[in-house]
Amino acid sequence: MDETKRLFVAIPVKGQLQEAALAWQANHVGWPVNWTSGEAFHITVVSPWVEIDVPAVVSKLDEFAQSVSVGKIDIKPFIINFFKVVFGPNRFTPRLIWAEGQPPVPLLELKNRLEQALAKPDNRFYRLHLTLARFLASDFGPAG
Repeated sequence: MDETKRLFVAIPVKGQLQEAALAWQANHVGWPVNWTSGEAFHITVVSPWVEIDVPAVVSKLDEFAQSVSVGKIDIKPFIINFFKVVFGPNRFTPRLIWAEGQPPVPLLELKNRLEQALAKPDNRFYRLHLTLARFLASDFGPAG
């Protein structure tokens, strides 16, 4: 029986960026949220989609990685900087706390190349973010 899965492509967050995110969380202990664990920190590159044929996606990602490793696809290094922490995904229906930043051009190029390789184009505005916590808006009290 075919089983659908919700997939996305992400880059794990480690090192100084992970340490900074954990330090921000530590400075906000007591908030009524479910904190993201350091091991779960990631930068989403290709937005989630529902997939039936997971092995085909894995094969496409393997082909992409092979093309990068042999130099057929040039992926430039990039630096991630976050400049603010906000409620997301939008201020009207918040359910996340995340750090936001300006996506570097090489990250946007990687996103576009991966979407092409996976045949999953996404023309929506790309918002570079790192989810720090999830919550129910009602846990913060009445709106207004």
